[in-house]
Amino acid sequence: MSVDHYTYRVTWSAEDGEHIGLCAEFPSLSWLAKTSEAALKGIRRVVSEAVADMQTAGETIPVPLAEKHYSGEFRVPLPSSVFLVIGILAITGCASTHNLKADGINLLGGGFIEEELQPGFFRMSATSNTALWASVDGAAETWKKRADQLCGKDAYVNVDTFNSQDSRLSPVPIRHGIVVWGSASNATISGYVLCNTSRMTAGEATDFLKNRRAVAEQRVSESLKTELDELGGDNCAQAQQGVLAETYFRRGKKLVALQRYSDAKSCFILAQELEKGTHFFKESCMSIGFMYEIGLGVDKDNQKAQEWYRKAGL
Repeated sequence: MSVDHYTYRVTWSAEDGEHIGLCAEFPSLSWLAKTSEAALKGIRRVVSEAVADMQTAGETIPVPLAEKHYSGEFRVPLPSSVFLVIGILAITGCASTHNLKADGINLLGGGFIEEELQPGFFRMSATSNTALWASVDGAAETWKKRADQLCGKDAYVNVDTFNSQDSRLSPVPIRHGIVVWGSASNATISGYVLCNTSRMTAGEATDFLKNRRAVAEQRVSESLKTELDELGGDNCAQAQQGVLAETYFRRGKKLVALQRYSDAKSCFILAQELEKGTHFFKESCMSIGFMYEIGLGVDKDNQKAQEWYRKAGL
């Protein structure tokens, strides 16, 4: 079974602030990365590992969607209530006036939520109602309606907005004991709204966001450094007496998060040298392989990447 035949998708995750790689045949798997290319390579690697584990365990491996064969027909008696549900889904991918912050979760999936960061400057997210497809137009209309409410009709500018889509399979009950699965999708627009009444210019708003992100990144960096200190620091030049492979592996993970890739590689090397055939051995080998595949702290080398992946048992 070639993992190249599976259906992959990369989208932006506003919650995580990174790109997320997904696989339709393995909905429980995902991979976060700074770039869309790294997210795609990451999810492909995770799927490859999952397939290998399933083969070892003798489990049934999902068939790629592109290799499934269908008759082209779908026949099943449906009660009128189901046709009503399908009809509603067909038209509900439109704008929503639901205030998620004030009114809570919307059963139709759509709505908006905002936070005022400075007078007249809002962070906002607007989502279309759930439908058979992701309606970006519905999300855009939800966004505009709320921005008009906050600032006055067309009395604002958008700052750093981006679109994302979420699609999933949802059960639709046909009759007692019978359920079919259909697509349920939402589109979301996230970003910032700057009202004309604000004392900030668009340029000042952009600088404000850059400074805000820099402060957040600094806090994350300081937290990672504290956690690294709790693991004994970043010394991975040579194995130290009494230090476990797990500790070196976890040091490597923290150093990767700090983008100190060369030091991280040294930690992974020690971890896989201290233990053979264990979880930390496998994960360390995979991490080194991924660094060579992407070119993190080392020259990009697909041959070396494959060597490390094979050492991990992939």
